[in-house]
Amino acid sequence: MASRWSGFLPPEALATTDAKNDLLSFGVLAVGADGYRALVSYGEASPDFGNRGLLVALTEDGKPLAQPRLAVPGDVKGGRYVSDLVQLRVVRTSD
Repeated sequence: MASRWSGFLPPEALATTDAKNDLLSFGVLAVGADGYRALVSYGEASPDFGNRGLLVALTEDGKPLAQPRLAVPGDVKGGRYVSDLVQLRVVRTSD
């Protein structure tokens, strides 16, 4: 049985330029308490492109998590799930 998550979606307000698809130069960097890091591109998460979304989970199967967790819905291996989330940053991946 698949886990049921609840939480919130990170805001999507980003400072962009007039360059074509400038939003695609952004990503979300998540860092766990143990130093584990994962980067998800804006294009992958955005409903206008990959439409996979991001979730900062606060509960799992109705039970509160001790610390928030980044979840990437549909991520087959779960390698970008970041437990004990301590930092979440929007970063520009190109100059």
